[in-house]
Amino acid sequence: VLLRSHAPDAANHLPLESFVRPTSTPGLSVLPTGPVDSTSMTLLHSADFYSFLQRCRRDFDFILIDTPPLMLYADARILGRLSDGVVMVVRANTRSQEELKAVCERLRQDQISVLGTILNDWRMDPIQTRAYGRYRDHYQRHA
Repeated sequence: VLLRSHAPDAANHLPLESFVRPTSTPGLSVLPTGPVDSTSMTLLHSADFYSFLQRCRRDFDFILIDTPPLMLYADARILGRLSDGVVMVVRANTRSQEELKAVCERLRQDQISVLGTILNDWRMDPIQTRAYGRYRDHYQRHA
C-alpha cells in the first residue's frame, strides 16, 4: 500500500494524486500496491487507513478493493467490514459447495453483505456447447 512510504497521517494531507494513478480508461483510476512488509501489514488496522478510505469515498463514485482469498488471509474480512459489501470471485471447479458455504457463513457472521459472485475460468463442456448451438440455431430459424 502506498501510504507506507509517507507520514502516518498522509492520507488526509497529500493530494490523492500522490496515491491514485489514472488509467487509459476515462474515469477509472487505480491505487497500486507497493512492497509488503511489517509496517504495511499494520496499515489495515490503523485510523489512517480508515481516513484514507473515507476520503476516497468522497472523491470517487465506486471503490473496488481486490483482496487475497478470504479463508486464507484476514485482509478480506477487515476490508469487507469497511465496505458496502463484497463480490466473491470463485474459480470454477476448485472449491466444494461446503467451502463456499463456509465462506458465506463467515461473511454472514461478520455482517458483511455479499453483493454478487463472479465465476472465472469456467469452461463449457464441448457436448453442452454443441447442444446450445442447436438450441440457438432452432430459435434463429424461427425468429
